[in-house]
Amino acid sequence: MHVVLDISDHGYGHLAQIAPVAGRLRVHIPNLELTVRSRIPTETLRRFISGPFKTAPAAPEAKVHMAGPSELLVEETATAFKDLHENWGNVVAGEAEVLKNLSPDILVTGITYSSLAAAKLLGLPALAISSLNWADIYEAYCGNRAEASRIAKQVLDAYNGANKFLQIAPHLPMSKITNRQSIGPSARMAPDSLGVIRERANLSEETRIVLVGFGGIEGIGRPKTLPKLNDTIWLVEQSDQANRPDILCLPDLGVQFFEAIPDADLVVTKPGYGTIVEAACQSTRVLLQERPDWPETEFMKAWLDEVTCFAPISASVMAAGDIADAVQNLLERSLPTTLPTPSGADEAAIIIKGLAHN
Repeated sequence: MHVVLDISDHGYGHLAQIAPVAGRLRVHIPNLELTVRSRIPTETLRRFISGPFKTAPAAPEAKVHMAGPSELLVEETATAFKDLHENWGNVVAGEAEVLKNLSPDILVTGITYSSLAAAKLLGLPALAISSLNWADIYEAYCGNRAEASRIAKQVLDAYNGANKFLQIAPHLPMSKITNRQSIGPSARMAPDSLGVIRERANLSEETRIVLVGFGGIEGIGRPKTLPKLNDTIWLVEQSDQANRPDILCLPDLGVQFFEAIPDADLVVTKPGYGTIVEAACQSTRVLLQERPDWPETEFMKAWLDEVTCFAPISASVMAAGDIADAVQNLLERSLPTTLPTPSGADEAAIIIKGLAHN
């Protein structure tokens, strides 16, 4: 079975959502042939997606422009959508020709929509998988523009033309998506890495580990400084941040960010699907930077409040690094005894296999 997998390059959240699905597809479809299309660098794709796959040029997609991990550039984003949809019929027809040449049995997107519209044109089975959709995001920021209703309708028509839109928990309501189906969370789990941080950094069991990460979008938003706390080690992703004995750099330890989550007592992050779900499913507390404009934020916060120890903190306080009290308070809270189960990847793989065989 040949699956074409399209992955949006808006940070690493979409990749983190869909990579576990690709892994479960290999279990349910032993003869899987996988072609991945994305603007995310191939070396990054291979860090997330297990097993062999081919790559092909990404499907046309409007870029959601960001000034940093938490600030969306509205004008640039509106222009990107307007440019893509200026000759929408030609875009879809061109993408249909590309898909025809790739000859997949099914198209899976997370959450590119031009290829979904092309698949509908070809009669090719297709489905989308995500916690959000670009129609809701576009309307939230650009819905007051003259061209907005036309563009939003074309985006929604593409999603609604697919066989299914699988909403992985926690997700937006997506009331305008008529083919939606809610499934469980999708998360990369790193059980084999439990204890590796303490071993490589020679840390005692009493030392608390706080992991700091703001996803795959560079720019402002991360704390400028980190407070010194007793019996606490900070883990960061960039070597220029590791300027004290109590701040360790993950690459120096030979550990990827998601592999450090099981060892961490707490993760400091922004609203973004991958990190918060991976943390909750592996019994790690979450200190979440507030981002009230982002449509997903309230749903993520409500879910975190149900399943793990979580606290919000304002963007200004986070940027200043004035997080000592919030971190201390969270570390003193007991974790729940029951963890959420990342069942969404397996659910999605079973649905994909069934659609491709129909």
